[in-house]
Amino acid sequence: MEAGYDGATEVYKSDQRSRVWRVEVEGVSFVVKRFDFAPWRQRLGLLTGRHPASIEWRSNVMLHDAGVPVVPIEDGGTEPAGIGCRVWLATRHAGRSLQRLLRECDVEADRQAAIEAAARLARRVIDRGFNFKDLKPSNIVIDGPTARLIDVGAARRGADPARVGRMLGVMDRVMIRDGVDAATRERFRTLVGCR
Repeated sequence: MEAGYDGATEVYKSDQRSRVWRVEVEGVSFVVKRFDFAPWRQRLGLLTGRHPASIEWRSNVMLHDAGVPVVPIEDGGTEPAGIGCRVWLATRHAGRSLQRLLRECDVEADRQAAIEAAARLARRVIDRGFNFKDLKPSNIVIDGPTARLIDVGAARRGADPARVGRMLGVMDRVMIRDGVDAATRERFRTLVGCR
């Protein structure tokens, strides 16, 4: 697979750090994340094993092996860029983000089912002994009754109460910013078991 931006069917994110888009390859929908920061720094990061893509791939495997549902990274590579490179990762498209679902869905039963799935996922992260300091609605993918994590480079072992509190605090602040009502946020916290 190549990470070409041409042919993108939908762009999810584009900033100085990275671009994320959806592309169809032989009838299969993939989401590609390409890191766009300084190419020479990317090459150095790859050589030292500290590139965000390397960290994300290792975290993805670590969470999967521990039984935490993630959207698996299926492919990755580099594109030449001057004296450095741009690194990309690809996953299969696995549903809508919780953020998008809460923003676009008018069916209250579907919204509540998505919150329940996200809460079960957050509880699984905690029960498996992890802290994911970037837990937020845009990093939770909902497909029917299933919720899985994406963009997991910020996941670490160690779910002590202070870290869990900060992790859930990030989720709450982002839901407030996204306009999620107080009752839905409280339901999420209650279902996670951390009121």
